[in-house]
Amino acid sequence: MRSRDYPKTEEYNFGIHCIPLRYVRLLQPTLFSILLLAILPFYSLLKRPHFIITEPGPASLAFVWKPLLSCLKTRLVLDIRSTPVESTGGLASLRALLFRISVVIADRLFDGMTAITEPMKEQVAKQSE
Repeated sequence: MRSRDYPKTEEYNFGIHCIPLRYVRLLQPTLFSILLLAILPFYSLLKRPHFIITEPGPASLAFVWKPLLSCLKTRLVLDIRSTPVESTGGLASLRALLFRISVVIADRLFDGMTAITEPMKEQVAKQSE
């Protein structure tokens, strides 16, 4: 399949919605989280999605509204593709802290988490305790 021949979302009856933001190290994740916190409840009420899949990081903080909208039955899933591995420096510590906060929020509020491997699943389970 060529890159120009990507499948159309209309064929599969789902939509992809993007919020374009330029990447600036700490500013972009913060703005994205604030934007999600403001827009996601309205989007959920209007579109009533079956699933919302997010990645660990500041964006997970935007889902604290989940208990208020439990009547929608939208499933929230945290998709973990990698765990923080850098251990030195302030930015690495911040990433590790945000990852741990995301896992704790997902453990308490989300409907599930995915991990690529079994060892990663065990590592994430230890962090959610």
